[in-house]
Amino acid sequence: MKILKVALGLVVLLLVILMVFPLLYPLNLYTPQIERVVSAKLQQPVKVGEVSVRYLPMPALVLNDVHIGVGQVAEVKQISIQPNYPSWLFGRRVIKRMTLEDVRVAPAFFLSARDMLTSAAGDPNYRVQKLLISRVSVALPHGPVGPFNAELVIGEKGEFGKLLVTADATPATFTVEPYEDKYRFGFDAQGWSLPHAEGLRFSSLTINGIGNASEVDINDIRGVLYGGTLTGTGRLFFDGRWRLLAKGRLSNIQADALTAALSPATNVSGRMSADVALLAGGQSLDELAQKPQLQARVRVLDGSVNNFDFITAIRYNSPGGSGLRGGKTRFDELLASLDAKDGRYRFSSVALRSGLLNANGGLALGKEGNWSGNLQVSLKSAVNPLSAPLFVSGTLASPLLSLHAQISEPKDVGDVSSESTD
Repeated sequence: MKILKVALGLVVLLLVILMVFPLLYPLNLYTPQIERVVSAKLQQPVKVGEVSVRYLPMPALVLNDVHIGVGQVAEVKQISIQPNYPSWLFGRRVIKRMTLEDVRVAPAFFLSARDMLTSAAGDPNYRVQKLLISRVSVALPHGPVGPFNAELVIGEKGEFGKLLVTADATPATFTVEPYEDKYRFGFDAQGWSLPHAEGLRFSSLTINGIGNASEVDINDIRGVLYGGTLTGTGRLFFDGRWRLLAKGRLSNIQADALTAALSPATNVSGRMSADVALLAGGQSLDELAQKPQLQARVRVLDGSVNNFDFITAIRYNSPGGSGLRGGKTRFDELLASLDAKDGRYRFSSVALRSGLLNANGGLALGKEGNWSGNLQVSLKSAVNPLSAPLFVSGTLASPLLSLHAQISEPKDVGDVSSESTD
């Protein structure tokens, strides 16, 4: 009982000292010493603006306005350090939780981040059990990425345990954990849209891969979108430039929901399947989303092409007329090869089948949203069979079908009107 009273007395005394000492002795006098110790641990220059103590919810040392690295590649508004107090009484200085708030980093920071972590873990007398990062953003050439939050779990020997990255108001998580001599990467999202392609919304998306800092084999891509599924694989690697190569299969997609997100007026309905290949490259990772190239072989069943009325166009159009707009064409099957690059869309080997109606040819949609190309349309009939080339021009929202080329509307993509038809 006496020992218990002594122990409780020591704890109370320690708490009193922790509360009173900062009031009697300004902690900012220790700033140079803290900077030297932390700089030595990280092997990077560190500057601290102000040092203070926070008492609630648990006593913690607080560092404000911290700059890390040559050229200040990382800036932290506040670092809170919560010790594991019993460990400090027995010689080992274990930090239970270290929290970084409002962090801004440059891409160069990630080149030295692993070395900093390894160096900091090299001293067995100091160990951080958990590192929390709130509101971190990365300054990239095309604009900042973030803010997002991160949680890093560190093993007993200072080794990297697991990294979990989340973002406020974004239903997605990214994880990294050791796997043999590499790392396992995982991405999971619910109700999530691709950056720069908000119309492509996934009900769920899972991406798993294994690799290192310069190469990742993406061995599992699984997604649910617009009533159908996506499966695929890919590879991300660096050979002087970052490159992403991925291929996948879309099955049983509601084509109207997907294409209407790109154009409410001109779109396709029906059940769609497609074999897709994605290629992207850039000097940095953020450039991968700037100019991707998409290639696909698409098949749509039992649907309609909205804003294209092929039957009316060949029945009631005249060679000298101004063309027709609007309407729709129903089909049993629609096939096309798609090549999308630099904001331009090329539809080759187009083949539409709808009972007595056939249409074959090639179209292109330019960067400015203008149509070009032609389709050979045939309508079988025992009384009055029709067959004529329909030239397509006009804008994405208002395509124009005519029996002659519209030379008044300049094309901003390569001419596809001379493509061979199926």
